[in-house]
Amino acid sequence: MFKVEKTQLTKVAEAKLGHWTQGIAFSADGRTVATQNMVEKDLMVFRFEDGKLTDTGQRIALKGGPASIRTAK
Repeated sequence: MFKVEKTQLTKVAEAKLGHWTQGIAFSADGRTVATQNMVEKDLMVFRFEDGKLTDTGQRIALKGGPASIRTAK
């Protein structure tokens, strides 16, 4: 995770992801983050609160490798 301040990027948190991660989607409030992993054929769910990125341990299994992701409005 990076914070944007004017034209400066600052790393604020990081987490170990799966292999060949294709995309990341944020919840509307920015506290839930889902990443998609092509090799594992799953989505990983993280929480982002107080500047910390925490793996929830939740995995959403898919029948194929995910190639795109977005959240609903």
